[in-house]
Formats: sequence, structure tokens, C-alpha cells
Amino acid sequence: FTVTDSAGAWRDHAGRTIHERGKVLTIVLTEAKGARGKLDAIRAAYKTRFHQEAVLLVEHRGCFSF
Repeated sequence: FTVTDSAGAWRDHAGRTIHERGKVLTIVLTEAKGARGKLDAIRAAYKTRFHQEAVLLVEHRGCFSF
């Protein structure tokens, strides 16, 4: 995985635009059974720990080689 600092903006539940620093966590994994559940658990823990309304998840299928 890789963690990258970010600066972003989003709209809260009242429609206000909020600007804040953040982190982008990139995880490369196989389509292992149960992987999505583990990612959802990480997102839920992050929301709770940092008092976030939402945590974005982007899934992208690809072929990678090192």
C-alpha cells in the first residue's frame, strides 16, 4: 500500500463546501474472497476515528506487474 498527502474539497450534508487536508491510501490486492469486507471495515474505522461523514472508495480492475 501507499499513503499520499492530499488537499481536497467536498460538500457536507448541509451543502457547504469544505476544504481539508487528507490522505489517499492506495491498496493493490487480488480479488481474494472477503477483501471487500475488509476494505469496508477499514473505511468504517477511519470514519469513526477521524469523525468523517464519508470515506471514498474507488475500485479499478487492472493488470499489474513488477
